[in-house]
Amino acid sequence: MRVLIQNYASPMSTEPMYFYKCLTHTGVEAALWSDPNVSAFDAFDSVKPSVFISHWKFLTSDILKYLSQNKSIKLVLNVTFAGQDDLEKVEQVLEASSVVPEFLFTNQHECLYKLKAKNKLVNIIPAVDIFIQIDKGLGDWKHECAALTTKPTEQFFKICSSNEVHHKLCFGGNEETFDINVDVQSMPSLCLKYKKLFIVDDISVATSQIMFEASLRSENINIQVPEEQKGLLGQVLMSLFQDSSDKEKFSDILKSQVLTKHNCFKRTARLARLLKDSECAQKLEKIGEQIKMEDSSGKVN
Repeated sequence: MRVLIQNYASPMSTEPMYFYKCLTHTGVEAALWSDPNVSAFDAFDSVKPSVFISHWKFLTSDILKYLSQNKSIKLVLNVTFAGQDDLEKVEQVLEASSVVPEFLFTNQHECLYKLKAKNKLVNIIPAVDIFIQIDKGLGDWKHECAALTTKPTEQFFKICSSNEVHHKLCFGGNEETFDINVDVQSMPSLCLKYKKLFIVDDISVATSQIMFEASLRSENINIQVPEEQKGLLGQVLMSLFQDSSDKEKFSDILKSQVLTKHNCFKRTARLARLLKDSECAQKLEKIGEQIKMEDSSGKVN
C-alpha cells in the first residue's frame, strides 16, 4: 500500500497529519501533500499512490481528472460537516467524473450523522494526536478555570460569569471578546495550565478532536452543549467511554480511556482495516495498545 494524503488539517483537526505519521511509523509508504504550489498531477506522479485520502472541500477538477484516468487509485474521502445537499453534490461530481470512491467517511459519531449516501459511508471518529508537542515556553503559571468555544453564545458567557473563568479561549476568536486564540495543536499545552476546562459548543464541535485532546491533558473537563443536545451527548459519551468505577471521577475515566482506546494509532488502524490491509492494521493496533503518558508534563510515549 502506497498512500498519498492531502493535508486537509484545520484548526480543529490534525487527522491527515496523524494518519501520515502513524502509517509511516509502521513502514507504509506514505506522503503528505501540503504544498499548494505542487499541482495535483505532480503530486500523484511523484508518489504513484494506490490510495488517495482527502476531504470533500479539497477536491479539485485536476484531482478528479487524474483519478478518472487512473482507476486503480482508491479514493478515500472525508465528508465531515457536509450536509445532505453537500454530499449529494459531491457524489454527483464524482459520478460525472467516473470516479468511484473506495469509501466516504465522517468524523462524527454514528448517532450524530443522518446522511444518506449512494457510496459506502462509514465513520472514523477523532483521536488524540500523540505527536503534538507540548510547548514548554508558556511559562510557570496555572489558573483555576478556562472556557473554550468556537463562537460567542449566551450559554458560553453565562458559564464564564457563573464560574469565575480566568481565560476565555476561542478557535479564531477576536481579541476584544476572547483572551486567547487557540487551535487543536496549541490546546494540549494550554490544557495543562488550568485546573478545570469548560468546552461550550454545539455537540459536533464538543465531541471533535478538541474533546479528546482536552480529556487527556485537563485535570477536570466539563462539556456543555445546548439543552436540546444533552441527550445525544450522553449517548456519545456512553458509547465511547466505559464507566469502570463509581469512585472514579469522570475526568479520570476520560483520561485513561482516551489514551488506551482513542489514540491516533487506533484510528489509523480502523482506516487500514477499511482499506483491507489487515497486516498494517494489526501493527497499528499493537502500537496503539502500548501508548502511555510518560509524565505529568503531558508528554506521551
